[in-house]
Amino acid sequence: MSRQLRIAKVYKVELEYGGLCNNELCAFTGLLNLFDIEINFQSDDDSEYEIERAELEYLRDTLSTQNKTYQENATEVEETLSEAGITRERMITALSVMISESDQDDSLVHIFCD
Repeated sequence: MSRQLRIAKVYKVELEYGGLCNNELCAFTGLLNLFDIEINFQSDDDSEYEIERAELEYLRDTLSTQNKTYQENATEVEETLSEAGITRERMITALSVMISESDQDDSLVHIFCD
């Protein structure tokens, strides 16, 4: 069987503002850890992440519906958000932006923190 190396003819990255900045990024990563969100890739300096869209949808839905999982972690969620100076509603909006504005042809959401 023969194998061939192939390259992408078009490689295009368009960066879109994901709705978070400064300490809000710490809250985002804190929530990822708190709810055991699977991170497919995380750079050594925490500036790049690849997360399945479904995982971000799960986090957004957990925060917005305040389901049992949320209730079990409500104190930690509120502390995490409060320390970063961000409301739950703003975090939900930012997650929605990440989900909807990322490449819908790719199940991974590529997140860059600069």
